Amino acid sequence: MFSLIGLTWALSSNAFLVMGDMPYTPIDEMNLAPTGALGKKIKTTEHAFLIHVGDMKSGSEPCKNELLEKNKQLLTSLTTQPFIYTPVTMNGLIATEKI
Repeated sequence: MFSLIGLTWALSSNAFLVMGDMPYTPIDEMNLAPTGALGKKIKTTEHAFLIHVGDMKSGSEPCKNELLEKNKQLLTSLTTQPFIYTPVTMNGLIATEKI
């Protein structure tokens, strides 16, 4: 969680990162790890916040809390800045599982 002041500052910045449609595979997980290509790039790129625009599992995987929690933990570990997740599935429906 972050404060209202922190959120206001983050949203007023013009430096932010956007990602989505991952992690789907073990290769995505490796790339998003702290030593992975994307993990390193995110850590070294100045940003006020990171937003994930949804779809953090492949369509063939069941929508289970364990998987969503694992992927959420991986994604939130990418930054010390505020992390914003929009829980929308590929078909545009809001996820109903607790994240």
